[in-house]
This record gives sequence, C-alpha cells and structure tokens, in this order.
Amino acid sequence: MSVDEKMKWLKEKAAGKKITESDTEELLKILIQDIHNGSNLLLRNIFKEVKSFTPEAVADWISNIWPQLEEKARSGVKEQLFDKNLANKDPYHKLRLNLSTRLIRTDSNASWQILSRACQSACDNKDGLPTQPFCRALQNVMLRKKNPSLIQIHQKQSEKIIICGFCAVFGIQKNKAMQPEMQQKVLEWAVSAPFFPELPGIVRESLKRELMNWPMKMFPELKSLVRRFPESLKKDVVQSLPVFQKTVQTPMNRESSPVKLPEKREDVPQQAPIPEKQAGGNGDHHHNDLSFWADHIDKLERKCKKFEKESEEARQQIQSLKAGKEQLVKKSEDDRREIGKLREVKERLNGKAEALEDSLKYERGKNATQENKIQDLNRKLCDVEKKHATLGQEIQHLKEIHQAEIQRLNQRIDGEVQYHVDVLKNRIASALLSDCKDMQKIEKIRHSAELCENLHITLKTIFKKLSREGIKF
Repeated sequence: MSVDEKMKWLKEKAAGKKITESDTEELLKILIQDIHNGSNLLLRNIFKEVKSFTPEAVADWISNIWPQLEEKARSGVKEQLFDKNLANKDPYHKLRLNLSTRLIRTDSNASWQILSRACQSACDNKDGLPTQPFCRALQNVMLRKKNPSLIQIHQKQSEKIIICGFCAVFGIQKNKAMQPEMQQKVLEWAVSAPFFPELPGIVRESLKRELMNWPMKMFPELKSLVRRFPESLKKDVVQSLPVFQKTVQTPMNRESSPVKLPEKREDVPQQAPIPEKQAGGNGDHHHNDLSFWADHIDKLERKCKKFEKESEEARQQIQSLKAGKEQLVKKSEDDRREIGKLREVKERLNGKAEALEDSLKYERGKNATQENKIQDLNRKLCDVEKKHATLGQEIQHLKEIHQAEIQRLNQRIDGEVQYHVDVLKNRIASALLSDCKDMQKIEKIRHSAELCENLHITLKTIFKKLSREGIKF
C-alpha cells in the first residue's frame, strides 16, 4: 500500500465507531511501519484531517488499539528497567509514547483514565515494560504545555494518576519556578505511593539533593514530610541532610546523643495514605497479592546475586589495581634512585669539565704555542678520521666481495649436492628396475615349474588309465 492508500484506509477506520481485531492488527502494522520509516506522519495527519475526532473520540479510538499495543510491546520487551534508550529502539514502545502524548494533549476524562491505568502499570512494573522512558515522556509533554502546567495537571488528576518518585523528582528539577509549597506537595504525593521504597538509587539521590536545597524556613514542613518516609529511606535521608544533624537522632550518633526523632505535631497536617481506589483504580491493589511479593522477592534475590557478583568483580579489580599501584610505586622509587645516581654522575662530570676548562685556559695563557699544537692535532685527527672512513669503505667493499663469494660457493655446493643426489637416485632406480626384472623372471620360472608339475600329474593319471586298459609303454 502506498502512503495515500494507507491514509485513506486509516480515515475510513477512524470514521467508524468500532475497530475489529483484524483491523487493529493492520492498523498497528501500518503505524509501526511508519515509525520504522522515521516519519510518523500518518499518526499526525490522521488526527489533523479527521474532523470527527473530538477529544473523546480520540480517546475511544486509542483505547480500542491500546490493549493489543501493550501486549505487543510486552512481548517484545524483556525486563529492562530504566533503560533510557529503549524508547528509540522498540517501535511498539515508541508508538505507545506517541499515543500517550496524544492522550495528554486531548486532556479529556477518557484520556486520563487510559493514562491512569498505563502510568500505574508502568510504576508497578507488572507488565515488564520499562518505567523511566514512559514517565519521562509524560513529564516532557506536561512541561511543554503552557496551560495547564505540570503541577496543575497533577493537582487536577491526583486521584486518577499515581505519581511515582521519578515523576516527582524529574518534575521538580525541570520546573525551577515551582514554589516550595508545591514542591512539598509533589514530594508528599510521591512518598505516599506504596512502591516508593522500590525506587532505584539514582532517584533517591536526586530526591535527597532536592530536600537539601530547601530553605531553613521550610524545616517544619520538611520534618513533617520525612516522618512519612519509609524507615530505610528515613535513615538514609536524615544522615545526608545537615539540617537534621542537631535535631534528629541518627544511627551514627545514637550512642552519644539521647535525642529522638521529633514527634508528630498536631498543628502540622498529616498526609493520609492513598486509598486503594486511588492507587489501583478498582480497589484490588497488588500489595495484597502474595504472588506479587513472591515475584518481588525473586527480583530482589536476582538483584542481590548480581550485586554480589559485581562487588566481587570490583573487589578483584581493586586488588589488581592495588598490586599495579604497588608495582608503580616500587618502579618510581627505583627510577628516583637511578635519577639520583645519574645526577651525582652529572655533577662529577660537570666538576671535571670545569676543572679541565680552567686548566685549558691556564695552559693557553701560559704558552701560546699550545694552540698551534692543538690545531696540528686537530688536523691530524681529521686525517685519521678520513683514513678511518676510507678503511671503513674498503672493509665494506671486502664484506660485499666476501658475501658474494660465499653466495657463489653456496650455489656451487648446492649444485654438487643436487648432482650427487640425482646420481644416487638414478642408481637406486636402476637397481630397483633390475631387481624388478629378476623378480619377473623368477615368477615366470615358478609358473613354468607349476605347469610342469601339473603336466606330470596329468600324464601320470593318463598312463594309469592306459595301463588299466591294457596299453603299455
């Protein structure tokens, strides 16, 4: 199908109310091929040219193909969490991001329902699809929109979309004009999510950096926020924030300081936990599912094994680096000692050179004839050098003659050796030929003897038969 035929087919299917399963497969095939070609024009044009595409119609149209699209993406993507380049490699995942962008721009209730399920599924990571690229795509589109902004969308849709820690930190980092109160609100949403302890280390570090940048006047709100952190993250954050060092007891100063964590104050509003309907959409949350925790424990065990292997490799690398460092230190010490010795030799030689120079000046001043003698010696030295050069050329010429003679003798020896080898070969061949002829004669004689023996036996038999008949010889 040409591009025009594909566009015509898409318009016809877009005008209908329901898309069949076969139509969905064909539609996905066309859109994926368009993404492979790098244009993505068909997807853009279909939303521009189909006039009946209201925001609700767009959401309905995408919801028809969304389940099969996620199934295709799930089957083509292994468990590669937080792979930044995956969205550019997998066309199904890229189409998923493009349709998510279109849903966000429609800003309709139906669109937010689809995105709520998709975002929750990505954050829970039940389907094995990567979380970070999907969240990053959502946040990029939200930040580019002039109205409503990122925080307005999160405020408006807080009951429909679960905000993961990555979304919160990424949004705060990008939106520099966000008020501290809004920063606190977004982070409260993030840490209230039940999957917050499972955030990767890079997100936790980003979150701690954001908290460390808060002003001192936000300290009461900061304490209120830290109280809601999981225990593992609470200790980690408290140790990292200087503002808590004199107020909060940490594992590092537990023995020396009797200060305890600040108690919950009544004047500070407490964050209520997200109800199950808000977290899951239908009240059936995955934290009540034993299979989820079994899978989660398996994942953690695999990660622990991987970390142990990496730590062992790192330990071996550190040991090899230490050994290399010791060798380099030893070598540098040897080089340093050698340099010291060379410096001493250089100083002695410099002293001798200075003494000789002084002596030469004294001798020149004492007797001017020494210069003439030196000139004569220089001339003689030049003559000797010329003679040496001539002798060197003669020696080189003799070497060439000697080499040529050796080569000629080698060729002659090789020729004689080859001649004697050929003679021996001919003699051996003649002897073998003679032996072969003798063997043939012996074989003929043996054959004749056998024939005679057979003839003798035959005649003997004939004579016996004749004698029986009364014929005598």
